[in-house]
Formats: sequence, C-alpha cells, structure tokens
Amino acid sequence: MLIDLLIYYSAGEILRLGGNVYDVGLLREVMIGNGYAEALEVIAFPAPPMMLYLFSFLSLFPFPVAACAWSLLNVAIVQKTIANISCVSSLSSFSTLHLGQRMVLLLSFWPVWKALYFGQTSLIVMSCVVYSNFLLSRGRNFAAGLVLSGMWFKPQFMAPIFGILLVAAFQRRLWTLFTGFSVASAVHALLTLSIQPEVYTRFLSQNHTIAQHLDMSSASLVDFIALTVGIDLPLWLPIVLGVSGGVLIAARLGMERDLLVRAVLPLCLLSAPYGWSHDYVLILYHYLFLGTKAFARRGERSVLGLIMIQVFVNAVLLATAEEAYTFWFPILISLGTFIEGRNKPNIRTTTASPTKTSR
Repeated sequence: MLIDLLIYYSAGEILRLGGNVYDVGLLREVMIGNGYAEALEVIAFPAPPMMLYLFSFLSLFPFPVAACAWSLLNVAIVQKTIANISCVSSLSSFSTLHLGQRMVLLLSFWPVWKALYFGQTSLIVMSCVVYSNFLLSRGRNFAAGLVLSGMWFKPQFMAPIFGILLVAAFQRRLWTLFTGFSVASAVHALLTLSIQPEVYTRFLSQNHTIAQHLDMSSASLVDFIALTVGIDLPLWLPIVLGVSGGVLIAARLGMERDLLVRAVLPLCLLSAPYGWSHDYVLILYHYLFLGTKAFARRGERSVLGLIMIQVFVNAVLLATAEEAYTFWFPILISLGTFIEGRNKPNIRTTTASPTKTSR
C-alpha cells in the first residue's frame, strides 16, 4: 500500500515545486495525481520539514520507482539489524537459538511488517538509534551525533534525545555528541531551506496541522490511559518525563554499551505525545531479548502459545478498536525488558556433602 510513503513523496514534490507542503487541499490533489485513492481521507503532513529534502529528491523519480527503492531500503535496514544483532551484548544469545525459533520471533513481530506495508520512516529512526549506540560504544561520539540526527524523521519521539543533548552540551565527555547532532541538524535544515526558503515560515503558520495529529486517538501512552482508565493526562507530562529520563540516562551514556538501545528506544515510545502502532518497531530488540530469554527458560510450545496470543490479540484490536488499545504491547515489552535486565543470574555455590562409603 505504501500510503505513508506517498504522503512523504507528494510533500517532497510540493516542496520542490514551490508549493505549501502544509496545505491539505494541495497535498490531497498531488497525492491523487500520484495514484492515491480519491475516496480516502488525507491528513496534513505530520512533521517539521527538516528531512523533506530527501523526499524532494525521491520525487524526481516516478512513484513506482521511488516506492521500490524505498521498500528495498527498509528491507535492507531490517536485514542489517538482524545481521548485527549480536553487536548488542544483551542479545548475543539470540544467535544460539535454532533457525526456526529465530524465524518465529522475527515473523511474529508484526510492527515491522506494518511499517514496511505503509512505507514508514520508523525503521530508519530505529536503525539511527541502534547505530548511534554502536558508535558511542566505540568512542566515536561525533559520528554518533551525526547519525542520531536521523531522529528528525520522527520528532515526536525525541524527548529523551533532547534530554541527553541538554546534558551533552555542558559535559566535556559528551560535547562531541552534541556537536555532531547540531551540525547534522543544521545541514538537514539548510538543505530543505535551499529548496524552498518559505517552508519554515509556512510550517510555523500551520500550527493546526500539528494539533490535528495531537487531537487524533493514536497509539500513545496518553491515549492508552485515557481510553482504559479514563484519565486525561496533559500532553506535556510524558514529554517532560521523557526529557528527564534522557537527562538521567546521559549520566551513564558512553559507559554502558547498550544504553541507547535498552533505555532510550522504549522511552521514546512512552514519552511521545502521539504515534502509531507501526512505531513499535522501536522495541524490536526488546521483543527479541525477551523472546530469547523465554526460549531458553521455558518449553517451546508455551513460548509459541504466548506469541500466538499476542499476535491474535493485537490483530483483533487493530481491526476492531482504537489503535491506542494496542499500547499494552510496548508497555509490557518495556517493563519486561527492564525487569529482566535487572535480574542477575544467581550463582549458587554448593558445599559438597561427604559421601558415604559402603561398609
């Protein structure tokens, strides 16, 4: 279907031709011209224009060609993520599972297939954080900052990143991380500005486009609590908690190898003011981590049963209810990873009892 890619592609085309990206009527017209079904609803372009220059370049090609290239890129990201999974030390045991178990875990993580189906940028965001983690663990902080700027594809998930950068700006040990992120962000912004100088003014004057997404029931912690408990939390609360969490994480950043993957990715989901279920790809590593632990400790049939239950429950919720109801999934995975990560293996020392000798 690749409907989300079509939105990005059409917005990039509008940017390149000098139009207003945040004009919903114009966006709808261009999308229909690119093959969009006229009967379906069109919502405003959902993000600041930082990364639109990439889609402006993509729009130089016919949409079928762009769609093929984008799909191949996302498949390559998934393949690279799986190939490098042993680089995350907490997941090194994943490779010890037999092929069937690994395939079950990967195929049952439905957010990946949903992200591929819609042509989403979520996989790119996940890979940017994971690769930044890899670079940080090797002391390449500036390069890690450059890669981390890919988070601008999904700025609603950036609260913990801003918390980390806030500390990094005043900490000598992480200064180059902040510098790398700032330099890359400036380059992204200038490249888009060079295509259309008015784009940021138009973005700032279209505040209702962001409000439209915030008003929609989405797969976020705020909407999940509102639907299940009936408590309407202010949107700023999870954002503040996300920034605060990022500040706390920054104190250990660079000293704990997998911290960006283990702590920041779930926090990005939990602190977002809005999101969609395909964004759960951010917790791919955590799902594989828990699945690996489960296969190691429990019978294969019980693990397969649990996997089938979660797939079935989420499929029913996605088909018949609000997407926000599926947010139990990242909450449970994040909580399980946190608890499991704190558990240290018990090493029991047993004193050998004297053996009885036969008389």
